[in-house]
Amino acid sequence: MWTFVRRHLIAKLALVLLVTLALGFAVPAAINAHLQSQQMRRSGQAAAQSMAQGLTAGVRTAMLTGNGITARS
Repeated sequence: MWTFVRRHLIAKLALVLLVTLALGFAVPAAINAHLQSQQMRRSGQAAAQSMAQGLTAGVRTAMLTGNGITARS
């Protein structure tokens, strides 16, 4: 096969075109997938942090009002 590519110019051009197209689609797709996974991780961390802050505020309010049973349950 490599002798065919080595001999014929059209085969060389086709090979270069196919490699260029493959890289042109694969590289941006990989970068996009990486950026999306980072964004999902950040979003999950932000949601967990806001939930923890809400729970902390609820417990603090229950303790300050003297209703310890609510904080324990």
